[in-house]
Amino acid sequence: MKKIIRFISKFEKFGEEFIGVLNFKNEPSLEFLQTIFNETGPMYEEYWITKEIAEIIEPYLDEKLEINKYDYFLSCEENIV
Repeated sequence: MKKIIRFISKFEKFGEEFIGVLNFKNEPSLEFLQTIFNETGPMYEEYWITKEIAEIIEPYLDEKLEINKYDYFLSCEENIV
């Protein structure tokens, strides 16, 4: 069975170097993510996280997003379970 795993990709704000991945401690539902990103589809693309969105999803993460220092994107991959 395949499952979509969502996570946050972290990049340098200037230079766009990939820093790493932040996993959700409690992954929000697709419906919740669709609402905050104003999307209706399955959300397989990468979505830029604005300051406003960061404030909404930070409770689902183990660390605070440093929006002024890094760029963050909601990302996903397929995982076989």
